[in-house]
Amino acid sequence: SIRKVFSALKKNELVAILGDVDYLHPQMGIEIELFGQKTIIPKGPALFSLTAGSPILPLAIIREGKSKFKFSFQEAIVYRPEGDREKDLCHLTQKVALAIEKYISQYPEQWFMLTPRWAKKGE
Repeated sequence: SIRKVFSALKKNELVAILGDVDYLHPQMGIEIELFGQKTIIPKGPALFSLTAGSPILPLAIIREGKSKFKFSFQEAIVYRPEGDREKDLCHLTQKVALAIEKYISQYPEQWFMLTPRWAKKGE
């Protein structure tokens, strides 16, 4: 499936990737700040973007009523790598986190975490 993703990106097609949490591999993401607190989010969007040279187009599906939804896009994130792969992944992932924050701030009732995002010490 990774080859299909890169093939689609090379053809300038859209690829949808969940960007706020990885339920299968939660510790394989990158630590960034979300709402001023450290957390881990997936590095996949940034990794694909940097490898393929593709922008990231933040998108949320917003519920409007019982059975109506709208797609809400933000401005594309175009990142110019600085040459340090790990730093570039962190910087770009932080930009993704800022886009996620914007959606959560606008529609807090529509964001739900199945697992705790910020555990208190000892939990």
